[in-house]
Amino acid sequence: MKILSNKKYQELLNSISPLPPVWNDSSWQNYLQGHGVVADEITALQIAAVFRCVDLGSRTMATLPLHMYRRLDDGNKERADQHKLYELVHYQPNPYTTAWDFWQMWFANLMLTTGAFAKIVRDKNGFISALWNIPTSNCSGININEENGERYIYVYDNIKDKHILETLREGEFMYEPNFRLSSDRVPEDPIFLAAKVLGLASDMSTYADNAFGGVNPGGFVEYPGTMSDKAYERFKDDFLKNYAGVANAGKWLFLEQGAKANRWDTDLEKNQLLESRKYAVSEICRIFGIPPNVGKD
Repeated sequence: MKILSNKKYQELLNSISPLPPVWNDSSWQNYLQGHGVVADEITALQIAAVFRCVDLGSRTMATLPLHMYRRLDDGNKERADQHKLYELVHYQPNPYTTAWDFWQMWFANLMLTTGAFAKIVRDKNGFISALWNIPTSNCSGININEENGERYIYVYDNIKDKHILETLREGEFMYEPNFRLSSDRVPEDPIFLAAKVLGLASDMSTYADNAFGGVNPGGFVEYPGTMSDKAYERFKDDFLKNYAGVANAGKWLFLEQGAKANRWDTDLEKNQLLESRKYAVSEICRIFGIPPNVGKD
């Protein structure tokens, strides 16, 4: 018997996929069927409909002007374009990022994750001097100091190992949570909620890739007997030369010695694949609030 070292044993344990919870029947059903869906913002973006929805939504929101206004004594308001923050939110949040780039990333994170984060940089007098995007995947989420109730977040520079780069406290970060339902502190993860729909779209994409990109013959030829290798190669070369390709479409076949040509019925519409993909795209559009007909000619 081969004895594994502690290191090898731990590596083996880490390589084993964890089993679903005992009490979760649907997870066990998916696990046993091989249909488990693990979705996050990166895998979701690999679905074309998700990418287009997030791209369109975040770009559209980023193009909208963001103005600041000052309340006047008579109750009216005027644009506060002389305020120090006006230039940051309207033109350039930091020396390397335009306002469009900043808000596009902000809304992309907001659409795909539990919320959007940005770091607030202040000058020596305490005034805000810059805003920097923080990918939500690099943030710990909102933590609460139990002693004074102050909010704070951890920012990671290494997502996998969760190595803490810095801790940002109240007034050092900007945060907009996503949809909240069961908790006033922890927002819902939209991709987790949509995992079934996204998993369906992913499975269908894989099936379509196999159907269109894999072995997908149009038919077969029956030959009543056995061909020699030389005869087979001659027949195959002659068949491909005279009948393969668009230029030879519709030609009549001339077959020898009782051979029969048979067509395979591979109509994907009959398998309802194309209709199912259309349905999945519509569902994804509903999740992100994007009309499914946007972008059509």
